[in-house]
Amino acid sequence: MENEYLAYLSNTWALSENDALTEEVIKNKLYQQLKYLLENDMQRLVQAMYRLDVKEEKFRDAFDAKSIEEIAQQLVEIVWERELWRWELRKKYSKK
Repeated sequence: MENEYLAYLSNTWALSENDALTEEVIKNKLYQQLKYLLENDMQRLVQAMYRLDVKEEKFRDAFDAKSIEEIAQQLVEIVWERELWRWELRKKYSKK
């Protein structure tokens, strides 16, 4: 994964810059944030997914999981995929 994308995600999700920017570290921090929102601030989580333009069907499907931890893990993958798409789109059109 490109370091630029990892830095973009770290900045976008206000992750600590003290840690090494690896996919594993960033996904773990996203997991922690999303799990916290699931447990404590569902409205803020829904707003974040709306701002990311996550398809409602994908968001709902994540809730088919059996536990908060599994839901959070599925949301991490959804966010990762969506943010990668947004980053690639910005990169593509900022060169023109």
